[in-house]
Formats: sequence, structure tokens, C-alpha cells
Amino acid sequence: MCEELLKAATEENIKKYCKLVGKFPDLVSKKVLDYLIGADYFTAPSSFKYHGNWVGGNFDHSMKVTELLLEYTENEHLKWDREESPYIIGLFHDLCKSDQRRFIFNDGEMVIVSGNSPDRRHSEKSIELIERNIISMTVEEKLCIYYHMGEYGGEIMKVLVIPDVHLKPEIFDKAMEIMKNSDCERAVVVGDIADDWGMERDVKLYEETLKKALEFAKSYPDTLWCYGNHDLAYIWDKFDHPGFSPYAQDTVCEYFNYLDDTVSLAIMHRIDNVIFSHAGLTKEFVDYYLAEYRDDVDALVDAVNGLDEGELWDDTSPIWARPQYNYVEGDMYPPEYLQVVGHTPVRRITDQGGLITVDTFSTDSLGHPIGTEDLCWVDTETKDWGIL
Repeated sequence: MCEELLKAATEENIKKYCKLVGKFPDLVSKKVLDYLIGADYFTAPSSFKYHGNWVGGNFDHSMKVTELLLEYTENEHLKWDREESPYIIGLFHDLCKSDQRRFIFNDGEMVIVSGNSPDRRHSEKSIELIERNIISMTVEEKLCIYYHMGEYGGEIMKVLVIPDVHLKPEIFDKAMEIMKNSDCERAVVVGDIADDWGMERDVKLYEETLKKALEFAKSYPDTLWCYGNHDLAYIWDKFDHPGFSPYAQDTVCEYFNYLDDTVSLAIMHRIDNVIFSHAGLTKEFVDYYLAEYRDDVDALVDAVNGLDEGELWDDTSPIWARPQYNYVEGDMYPPEYLQVVGHTPVRRITDQGGLITVDTFSTDSLGHPIGTEDLCWVDTETKDWGIL
């Protein structure tokens, strides 16, 4: 039924599109229509939770903008460089959203997830996509799309950061409420779901926590998940790792297999200007293991995610590093990116200039909370953040 809905919406919106711009052959060529269909232009939503978050929401918005622009052109007697300009501007000013968000089927329901890697350039990306796949643009058209966001120039992407969980299932309950009731559009989990002091025999608690994690993953499949050292200890059979529970190993591995099938699970993720990992990517680690990738951040992240146990089970790696101690700017790499990490318990969420540490739920060996047990959001474009 969900597939039929997407197919029906595509067919209906193609008819509307062709009726509107059919007099311009370049805009209704087979090449252009094939591209628009493949890019989910006719079915993509405008946002994850609010504006136009339905099948075809971004197309509906674009049609409305075109209608208003044509009306404004007539009323104000605007003169364009070519007749199709208001159509190109109105229909494609948000083309970048078509491959950023799409619908998938999850347990028989339609949910919105990210498509291609998030790109908050917004206007610039739309211009690039139009010129590459649809039509060469006039300077006038480019300027209209470039400045259509006014002085702000792009969207805000607020991301909820879920810190080290360590067998506290209630953290996922709290995260679920925040996702439902706040303006956070996405979440990132920075790892260490497993283990806590003296809990090795409490397999039920392991199972309860991992079940909550999977429920959150299914509710928000767009969430990015980072492995922590406590998680990988089970996958890599590190029996002597502190807190390791031989009683819960099968349970942990089983649920991580489920998570891996449901969400994007890796050592490290980048969204815009922010890099998320369990412990952080240091210049020392990059210089030693990954020097050839220093000039390309995406290649660097991919290279980190391609490393195995031999490199990652190292005190300087993104699952083990503790850069918070004796931290100076320049310790993290790449230096122009904000890094958000857990791993090192802190009394309150700590911003050291380029490094934010969020592990405020960990306890001491007697079970006493070390930190304030706060969650935070991060704006991945501006690098601003705040406590929720």
C-alpha cells in the first residue's frame, strides 16, 4: 500500500508539473523528468517534522511558490530575462531537499529519513543541481534562488545528542519525548550502550536497555549511531574489558546486529560542520594512521570507519581517546570542525572550544551520578549548542 501511495503521488504530481510547464520543452524532456523522478522530486517532504512533512510536501510547496511568483510577476509588471524564469525559480528553489529527505517503509509504515549526505548549503546546492540536471540558468535566476532565504541563507539542523547510556534505558525514554516535543530534527548516539558498574550478571537490564535502543532506532531510523569501546568489546571478544559481561555477550551482539540492520551504525559520522564519535578524532591518531586523508574530511571519516580492531583498540583512537585532559586547540582534527563526544565522564556538558563532551549520565563505582544527567542539542551548521 505504501509503494502504491508513492507511485500514485508521483504520477499525479508529474501531471501537474507538465500542465504547468509543458510549453517549455527543455523543462519536460525525458532526461529532465527521469532525473526528477529519480531524485524523489515529486514525493519528497520539505522537512522531517513540520513544514510539508507529507508525501509530495516539497513539490506542493514549490508549486505554491511558483503560483505566487507568477501572480507577483503579473501584478508588478516584472520583466524577466526569459519567460520561463519564474517557473524555474519557483519550482526548483528547494531542489536540494529532494535528495536530502525521502520516505522509506519501516515495519509497514512510511517514515522520513535522510537521503544523500546532509548538505546545508541549500541555495548553492539547488543551483548546482538545476544546472547539472535540468537547464543552464541566467544570472538573474541564480541570484533569486541564492537569496531566497534572505540574510540567513540556509536551514538550521538541530540534532539531539544521546550520550553514553551504560544500561540506563530511561535515557531513550527521555530522548523519545524530546524528539516528539522539541524542534530537534535528528538524533546522534555517541556510543557505549552496554555495561555499568557491578551489572555483569543483570542480563535482564542489558536486554531492557538494548530493547529500548532498538525501539528508538525503529521510531527514528534517521538517527546516526556511533560504536563505543564497551559496545565493540562484545563484538571483538574483549573478555578482559572493564565491565564486560560474559552472561550478556550473546544478547549484546544479537541486538547490535538488529541495530546494524535498522540504522547507520559506524565509528564516526559527520553532519555539516560537526563530527560525532565516541571519543574523538585527534591529530595524533590521524598523523599516525591516516595522514594520506588529511585534506578530505569525508574520505577521512570513511577511512576511520574502515579501520579494524588493530588500529581502533588503541588509546588514541576515536573509541578510546581522552583529549579532554590537557586539551589545547589544535589537538582535534580537522581543526575547523566541531567534535561531539562521550566516553569521558564530566560533571556537566563541557565545551572546550572545538570539543564538546556530553557524558553526564555515568556513575562512580558506588552508583552515584558523576554529572548533571543533561541532554543537549547541537546546530550542525553554526556549531551552537544548548541544554535540553
